[in-house]
Amino acid sequence: MVKTPHVQDSTFYGDAFAAFYDDIYAHKAYAGECDLIARLLAEYSTREVRNLVDLGCGTGSHALELAQRGYNVTGIDVSPWMLKKARKKLSVVKPVGNVCFVEGNIASLRPDSDFDAALMLFSVLGYTTENQALVNLLSHVRKMLQPGSLFIFDLWFGPAVINRHPGQQVRRVVVPGGEVLRFSSGQLDLQKQLCSIAFEFWHVAGNRVLTRVTEHHLMRYFFPREIEILLAASGFVLCDMGTLKEFDHVPGSDDRDVFCVARAV
Repeated sequence: MVKTPHVQDSTFYGDAFAAFYDDIYAHKAYAGECDLIARLLAEYSTREVRNLVDLGCGTGSHALELAQRGYNVTGIDVSPWMLKKARKKLSVVKPVGNVCFVEGNIASLRPDSDFDAALMLFSVLGYTTENQALVNLLSHVRKMLQPGSLFIFDLWFGPAVINRHPGQQVRRVVVPGGEVLRFSSGQLDLQKQLCSIAFEFWHVAGNRVLTRVTEHHLMRYFFPREIEILLAASGFVLCDMGTLKEFDHVPGSDDRDVFCVARAV
């Protein structure tokens, strides 16, 4: 008989989520996304780009990949557990560029104008769900940048979210001594443009469930004209948007994940 421990609710991006995070997202094309970021910086920036800030950096995979290409990167995240993983990876990788990781809430950190570009990746923007809070957050990002600097971010694209309607998914990842199962399910609030996602993680060894943790995330999805309005209200102009797999492709109803590049004005 499989013995199942009591289900525990984890802190948002808590220690259990952080422990499984890199295993669950090992398939993610970090190098390819950083190729796209480097391309966008080269094509759209009106200034030399050396110093980047990665807002909501998680376990540091984007930051470390970009630092390997010579950029200096400051990663900021609210989760101490995710940053602990990031710093552990930094101690092993030793990238070409300088990297530091800072714990803090993006919206309340003191703005710093030393950055040539700001990044907000893996749908971090969608975790801010209210209109005024979004304008406040984007305005705060704008204060970190000089005129002409770029802000590159990704988001959930509304037409595709509605068309594909998030359902139940299971992901299985083999880890040393067992496996991790991630169960997820989403429900849409069409009026508020929100998706409520329930995550459940099982760490299994043989017939034993070692850990079982739940997290609930609330995500906003966006539409193109809405993004233009939010950026304009915050001191940015939208330069371009495209899909993650093929940026030159105009996003459509099957393209949930979209990259955007904006310039500080």
